[in-house]
Formats: sequence, C-alpha cells, structure tokens
Amino acid sequence: MKPLALVIEDDPAIREALGDRLDSLGHDHHSVGSQSEARERLERCTYDYVLLDLELPVRFGRPRRSPSARTC
Repeated sequence: MKPLALVIEDDPAIREALGDRLDSLGHDHHSVGSQSEARERLERCTYDYVLLDLELPVRFGRPRRSPSARTC
C-alpha cells in the first residue's frame, strides 16, 4: 500500500509541484488550499504524513509559529 500524504498549501503552483513530486515518489496524496479544507479531510481520512505550509493565514484562533520557534 502506498503512503498517503495530505498537502496543505495555499499557493496553487506550490501545491501542484508538491503533488507532482509525491506522484514521482509513488505516494498517494490529497491536496488542499486552506485550513478549513484540511480539517474536513482530516475528519474523513487517516494520513501517513502531512506537508504543511507554516505560513498559512491564522485560522481557528491559533497564532502562527514564531520564526524562532523550534521545529522538529
């Protein structure tokens, strides 16, 4: 079974490029352009991993991560 990714990216060109790259790696994926679309997908599907644009506009009352915040 192929890994399933969720791509959350508001820029259509970047979203398409990421999707093309995942296709070339043999991964299945769903791509969305907003946090609300991502929430809907996450309620319906289980993903192996998520590629998230950390600079999406603020939604759901959560602030953006500060540039100095540690990411793993």
